[in-house]
Amino acid sequence: MRIDRYQREAQTDMFGMASFRAAWKDEAACAAARASIPPALRESAMAKFLADPRDTTTAEAALGFLNLLSGGDLLSRSSTSLLLRLMSTTTGPAPLRGGLPARAALALQSGVSDTDLGLTPVTNDMGVVTLPNGRRFATAVFLAGSTATEPQRDGLIAQAAHLAVSALR
Repeated sequence: MRIDRYQREAQTDMFGMASFRAAWKDEAACAAARASIPPALRESAMAKFLADPRDTTTAEAALGFLNLLSGGDLLSRSSTSLLLRLMSTTTGPAPLRGGLPARAALALQSGVSDTDLGLTPVTNDMGVVTLPNGRRFATAVFLAGSTATEPQRDGLIAQAAHLAVSALR
């Protein structure tokens, strides 16, 4: 598992943009700045980003991290509880939820990049699932360089969650 750059650095590198500018702090301004980069340069930057080993992980490492975190092996009991509670209050999209039973709890970390030129460089959902019967497991789904639409990507991630739950029954 590698964490090499701040998110703002990775996002600008992904699309061939200059280093982050304060003027880009809102979505519209950032989108306008990205659109000012010629498409061929953006496409080349996305290919370079996808081949870059920085800021990457494997499913095995992500699952290991989530298991250590949820088991209380990384932080104090109170810090673990706080972090898992914060991860459980995610208000944004969470495709993993779509494949879980109605009363399952999910402590989640999602990551998705903007789609540009028909390509979504990154769509990730990983988290700790607690099923209604109390059984707990970690899950991670990573899609890189996808040409699928957002609903298609969300559906794939939900299917993965559903398959994980089915395998535990």
